[in-house]
Order: sequence, then structure tokens, then C-alpha cells
Amino acid sequence: MAISINSKYINIWYYKGNALAHLEQYQEAIKCYDEAISIDNKYGSAWIKKGNALTHLKQYQKAIQCYNEAILIKPKYNDAWYGKGLALAHLQYYQESIKCFDEAISIDNKYGSAWIKKGNALTHLKQYQEAIQCQNEAISINPKYIDAWYGKGLALTHLKQYQESIKCYDEVIYINPRHEIVWCGKGLSLVKLNLYEEAIKSYDMAISINSKYINIWYYKGNALSCLKQYQEAIKCYNEAIYINPRHDSAWYKKGFALAKLNQYQEAIQSYDEAIFINPKSDCSLENKGIILHKLNKYMDALFNFEQALKIRNSAHLFKLKADSLFELRRISEAKYFYLAAEELGLGQNAYIKSLLFSL
Repeated sequence: MAISINSKYINIWYYKGNALAHLEQYQEAIKCYDEAISIDNKYGSAWIKKGNALTHLKQYQKAIQCYNEAILIKPKYNDAWYGKGLALAHLQYYQESIKCFDEAISIDNKYGSAWIKKGNALTHLKQYQEAIQCQNEAISINPKYIDAWYGKGLALTHLKQYQESIKCYDEVIYINPRHEIVWCGKGLSLVKLNLYEEAIKSYDMAISINSKYINIWYYKGNALSCLKQYQEAIKCYNEAIYINPRHDSAWYKKGFALAKLNQYQEAIQSYDEAIFINPKSDCSLENKGIILHKLNKYMDALFNFEQALKIRNSAHLFKLKADSLFELRRISEAKYFYLAAEELGLGQNAYIKSLLFSL
């Protein structure tokens, strides 16, 4: 009612925009901020809030324009610098985003969210030690910053400091036990420590929170495969595939588990699904070729090894190709690829040495 009585009452438009943004009605919120800006184009907070709404709508370039307007009005708007950094990070302009976060921090060095997002950007740039320093700054400001503990854990995982990363994930879980992504991160670190049973418990916790979180089923399947519990692993891959039928890695891993159970035809079907979704799935091509070779389908195996080699050169693939050529009595070609495998790193392989000696 207040707006209809006095459309020039600028703050009402601004607060209405905030209320709509809180309800995730971002398009409507932007209209309100535009009304406020049309009354006073130096209304910096309205520019910032419009930028935030555009960021939620993934319109990052337009958001950056709004933040720039706010910065022109007041260069010390730390929220404008933070918002701009966030939009740049979404566009994967991490170096530029860090400059913005640094500006926000220079205005307010207790700006915890800016420290966290700077740390995340540094993690994307693989500057893990620097990322940890940023997350530590945020934690020193507020020890209950969940995103800081998670970001630190992630950087430590990349540094292969898995025990330390688990401590960080446990801090998050202590603050919020229903954070499924953190349970997943903890599970991945436990897998790296070969603690597969403990990892599965973490994945099960994540599943109990959100059974539609596709990666959890996939990672649980991998942990079960490591324990050679292939039937149970297949059930997990099937859950991942049910959620997303185009999860090529789940199809590949399902094929791998089926092959371990000597269910070769079913394994080939899974590999074919993975290859159909992702023609660059060299591991699927390689493993399909291995099964075909076992089934004495040497020409078909050779085709798959050759397709895999177009994607990735490796000594092992050259050796597999040579094996198929040998079975096809294409001896000179087989010898050529055994030599190639030897030169690429299988020089100490007794099997290859004995074959080359006999050819």
C-alpha cells in the first residue's frame, strides 16, 4: 500500500526487493531494485542487491556491472567487492576474483566470507597452502564457519594430508551433522587411507541425509569394489545410474565390477553405455577390449585398443594391442608394438622380453 501512495518512497522499493530476494523471487526483486535505482541512481545498496539477485540467476556479467556501479559510487563498499569477486569466481576468473576479495578484506579484515571465498579461489588455482592460510583466517574470526572448515579440509585433501583433512570434516560434522557433502569428503579421505569400511559408514551417513546425492552412491560403490564386494558395489552404481542415466563413470565402474564377477556380456553392455555417453572414455574402451580378448574376439579387441590409443598413449595399451595382433598372427606388427611398449616403460617386463626373444 505504501508504494501505491508514494511511488517515490525509495526505501520501500528497496525493502520489497529484499523480501522478494529472501523468497528467491529474484526476477521480481530486480524489478524493485530497478525502481529504487530509477529514483536515485546513486543508491549503492540497491546496485549491490541487484547484483546479488543476478548472481543467483547465474547472470554473472550483468551482476559484475551492478557491483561496478556500486564501487563507482563508493570505492569502500566491501560488499560490492565481495559480490564482484563471487561473480568472477563463478566465471572461473579466479585471479581476478582474488583481487576483489583482497579489496573487501582491506576494507574489513574481519570479513570472514571474503577470506573463505579467497581460499576457495586459491584452491581452484591449486595454491593449497595459501588457501589453508585464508581458511584459518576465517576460522580465527569465527570458529563455527562451516565453509572455512570444509574449504580447509578440501585443500588438505589435495595436499594428500588425509588425516588432517578428516579432522576438518569432523569439525563441520560437529557443528552440523546433516552436511552430506562433508560426510562425502570424509569418506573420500578415508578411502585414500585404505579405510574402506569407515568410508562406507561416512557414505551411509550422507545417504541417510540425502539419498538423491548421486556422487555418494558412486563413491560407496568404489569403496565396496576396493573390498571386492562387487555385487554390493553394482547395487550402488545402479542407484547412481537411476538418478542420472548419463553418469558414464558409474556405467564404467559397473562394467568393471561385472567383469570381476566374470559376467562378461553384462560388463560389455555397461562399457558400451559408458562409451555411448562419453566416446572419450578410454578406460571403458580398454577394459572392453580386455574382455573381448579373453573371449577370443581378437579383431574386436584390437579395434577397442586402437580407439583407446587415439585418446591416450600408454605402454600398457601398446602391449594389449600387441597381444591381439600376436593372436591374429600379425607377428611383425605385434613385434613393433611390443617394442613400443618396452620403450614407453615396460622394458623390465619379463613377458614382453620373452615374447620379443621368440619373435
